[in-house]
Amino acid sequence: MNSLIVFLCFALFSTHISAIGHATIADSVKHDKKSANGQVQSFKQLQEDIDAILSATELVNASVGISVLFPGTGETLYKRNDQTSLIPASTMKMFTTAAALELLGPDFKYTTRFYIDGTIQNSGELDGDLIIRASGDPSMSAYFLKDPGIILDNIALKLDSLGITSIKGNIILDHSYFDDEEFGPGWAIDDIPYPYSAPISAIAFHDNKVELQFKPGAKAGDYSRMTMIPENSYLRIVNNVMTVPMGNATLIDSDADPRSGVIDMQGSIAMAPPTSKDNTDESMSTIGLSIHDPVQFFLQLCKQRLEKMGIRIRGSLLRNEMLNENINYVDLKELFAYDSPSLSSIITVINTVSHNLGAEMLFKTMAKEQFGEGSFAKGADYMKRFISKIGIIPEQCAIVDGSGLSRLNLLSAYQQTQLLIAMDKSPNREYFRSSLARPGQIGTLKNRMLQSLAQQQVIAKTGSMNNVSCLSGYATTRDGEQLVFSMMMNGFTAPDGIIRNLQDMICMRLASFSRK
Repeated sequence: MNSLIVFLCFALFSTHISAIGHATIADSVKHDKKSANGQVQSFKQLQEDIDAILSATELVNASVGISVLFPGTGETLYKRNDQTSLIPASTMKMFTTAAALELLGPDFKYTTRFYIDGTIQNSGELDGDLIIRASGDPSMSAYFLKDPGIILDNIALKLDSLGITSIKGNIILDHSYFDDEEFGPGWAIDDIPYPYSAPISAIAFHDNKVELQFKPGAKAGDYSRMTMIPENSYLRIVNNVMTVPMGNATLIDSDADPRSGVIDMQGSIAMAPPTSKDNTDESMSTIGLSIHDPVQFFLQLCKQRLEKMGIRIRGSLLRNEMLNENINYVDLKELFAYDSPSLSSIITVINTVSHNLGAEMLFKTMAKEQFGEGSFAKGADYMKRFISKIGIIPEQCAIVDGSGLSRLNLLSAYQQTQLLIAMDKSPNREYFRSSLARPGQIGTLKNRMLQSLAQQQVIAKTGSMNNVSCLSGYATTRDGEQLVFSMMMNGFTAPDGIIRNLQDMICMRLASFSRK
């Protein structure tokens, strides 16, 4: 492929020179014919170049679908198996966020409400309950707040302002905004312990995960030093990670099911070189674990944070299904309401860093708002309605979740470009485009297409899982024309990095394309 790379480098930085002069009508006709022939040749050359990239041996055993169109005219610049149904992985998030913009609007906000039910005694005790009504908000996260715990601190401050120093009753969390199905259809059971596969619930605090930070001990043979973020009493961590001499491998893993509430961390962490400024910080290792029960996790954190702020909790931690009757919010006193950032900010996180939990919560939110049932099934029903409006036939694809974690999702490259064209014509065009990742910037394209023409001319959504790699988005050509593109690679056995490089080469070629 060396000759192809040389060509691409030349194409990326070459310039087009044209002569300008007076022309007769006959000359103009000749020029038009020449221009048309030149365009045909330019199209043909680009198609041959992409064909050459796709002839790489790493794709011999793969299923590849590609669609490249001019959105204004629908004109095809390149296609290969563009109608073939393939697994989209996280490019599914484009559909979820686009549908949410159209249904909810860019200014939509979630509101999580906190109530007190009871009377305040002269002693400062609330003779009643603290009730929390979850709203499906994905923003109680470090992606939006430096410390999401500030939300709970505000509750303590509100209670303190009312003179409440203890709660005789219970802390009750109503999470009925969503159903109880925590994992999407077709999710891999092996993924469940990991944060990217965190369970879906109407309450999500710290992305329904914990982070364990390990630092080496003072010397080899010592236990490592561990910090859990956020600190909580929900999980019990057994730290069996040992410090090993510098130069050894750092290998840390969990040997327990998070559902047990006890996590046995095992392995080793190597000491940093003695010349480093901070021996422990340089060699710190962070492991993320998903939370099995987000409702109980939040309740425990709420109690823990309130007690740390001086509010004693005497009752139990309950969820709405434990009550004998539905909560009548009309008669309750609202203590505090937490409003999320706007939907336009939320979808930017979802698409830029490929936030699975946020996408699934958005998927169920659309279902709840449209049908009154926050479920995967109703979310899929709404997506069928949405794609029908933009000209995609629902019977020719499969959408079962919002993040793309499921291998039951099936879309074609052409359907992906149809979505991109529809959003390019939408009133929400700029919100959608702004949510996509950009090469060289924070997000999933941070280390891709660097120092090339494509770095400034491509915005896109990535999609990756085992043996699946996709990239879909917008590209601007050398002439300033806009393209929509989708590249879907399934079933390859080559390293992911090689497949991504091939995708990047195609993006670079699109950015260098000129009709002239």
